[in-house]
Amino acid sequence: ASFTRKEVMKHYCEYVNNFTNSMNILEKGIKKKPKFLNFLKRQMLQSGTQLSLQALLLKPIQRFPHYLLFLQDLIKYTPSSHNDSVVLQMAQAHIEGITDYLNEARRSSEQAMIVQYLGSNIQKLHFKLSNTNQILLRQ
Repeated sequence: ASFTRKEVMKHYCEYVNNFTNSMNILEKGIKKKPKFLNFLKRQMLQSGTQLSLQALLLKPIQRFPHYLLFLQDLIKYTPSSHNDSVVLQMAQAHIEGITDYLNEARRSSEQAMIVQYLGSNIQKLHFKLSNTNQILLRQ
């Protein structure tokens, strides 16, 4: 199956935006259920990866920054006269744009969660904080 760039970015943004919450839920589950931790350890040993579930979940988060570092190294060691020099610089600009977009989406998501948290904990407000057009200006 193939996916459009828009679909990939939508789902990738959702993954990035929910990552912290997912890790918190995973940690709570591990603390509350020792059998769950034992299960995860068995799975890690059987898979042969030697990576915990937390480390595996972190991999997609690190993907674009790793791509960016890789491209920067390629550009560093590619002579400017080489045929691929311009293409590498274009790829770097493209990955930087995606990384910036993902970072901004994450910031917006975090701000929305903070606004929601504040709204649920502050009593007797004279306005609604759940308006999607509102942003957090200062924390």
